[in-house]
Amino acid sequence: MGLVTSEVGLRSVAWGTIGFSVDGIERLADWDIVMREEIIGEVVRDWTASWVRASPTVSWVAALLVAESLEAGNNKGGLEIWPRKQIHSHNYRNPEPFKDQVVVVIGAGPSAMDISREVATVAKEVRLSSRSPNVKVSKLVRYTNIWQHSKIKCLQEDGEIAFEDGFSVYADTIIHCTGYKYDFPFLETNGIVSVEDNRVGPLYKHVFPPQFAPTLSFVGITVMGMVFRSMELQAKWIASVLSGRVKLPSKEDMFADLEQHYKQMKEMDIPKHYTHYLSPFKLDYVDWLAAEVGTPPPDHQVKAIYSDLFRYYFTTQDDNFRDEWKYWEIHGIVQQNY
Repeated sequence: MGLVTSEVGLRSVAWGTIGFSVDGIERLADWDIVMREEIIGEVVRDWTASWVRASPTVSWVAALLVAESLEAGNNKGGLEIWPRKQIHSHNYRNPEPFKDQVVVVIGAGPSAMDISREVATVAKEVRLSSRSPNVKVSKLVRYTNIWQHSKIKCLQEDGEIAFEDGFSVYADTIIHCTGYKYDFPFLETNGIVSVEDNRVGPLYKHVFPPQFAPTLSFVGITVMGMVFRSMELQAKWIASVLSGRVKLPSKEDMFADLEQHYKQMKEMDIPKHYTHYLSPFKLDYVDWLAAEVGTPPPDHQVKAIYSDLFRYYFTTQDDNFRDEWKYWEIHGIVQQNY
């Protein structure tokens, strides 16, 4: 971290501290930030930094926030009484602890697919539960001990898990691969910025709350798509806005853009909790960010590889989902196919 801060020219860094609370001051442009200093988990002191636009040392403040808490499952009854082991994919490390067990994996995304296939190499059975209405009870191709099931209907105190498709199993462990819920317990905006059904809003282009822009911004709210490239470009956009090189639309125009976005979601029957999901096959958001900051968009070869990767991932069930490739091998494939 010392090398990074030196390289990018950060002159004021408080080590061993966390942002304990961030409170918007009445002018909606200034912030009180309470910092908590800890040494090996022990609280040493709390201190407040009032950062305002009139400050001689800080002309603007951007709070770059990504806070997510684990989401437990998909509306199942009996989670609290089920007596056996439950973990979230966030805490999964390797398959060995699940040797000879019956494991239920909840989810249908990349984590669920990866973990279920890896656990299956040592487990007795893996039951993959999804809330997709199209899932029928079946074995995964190429695997003799992974079954797909519908949503969980209920869980019992004796360890039984019943699925909505009529099947039930006695399991040893549940692995929740159910994503995350946004949570910002340290951020006080008097209700102006809130989280409702996992929609953080209002956020112009998933980054700026119109009423606080540009002094408050969010990085990494978007899901799927080219996530890390999006985060990099979001950070560049924020820096460009704060430096004055790029201008944001008026507050009214930002709200109008948001309303149009929400209207389109409603017309397409997209649930509110998918507000920040970006399609892996539609990369116009990344292109838009690149245009805003004046940098080239991702190369068409990169986009093609990315889209093909997702398409391959969700339409095949090969054993090589964790193959390792050398850069020059990938480069040759790219030159040949793209």
